[in-house]
Amino acid sequence: MDDKNGVRRESLPYPWNEISYHLIKYISCEGRYSVVYGYHFRLLQELRFAAETPPQNRLSIPYFLLQLVIDMNIKV
Repeated sequence: MDDKNGVRRESLPYPWNEISYHLIKYISCEGRYSVVYGYHFRLLQELRFAAETPPQNRLSIPYFLLQLVIDMNIKV
């Protein structure tokens, strides 16, 4: 499998490999469960370090989810 644009999910440490699986399956609704892409990492980073991140650098979760829905709408 060519994963030049992402990282294999199995290479992530536990529990982040399992969290990324659920993120891919239920949040971004993709069928490529073995590769984690940049936008998945951005959400994982927000989940892991939100308390340490300055407010101006935090991810807007509603905006992120809206963009995923728009992307899924275009693909479908």
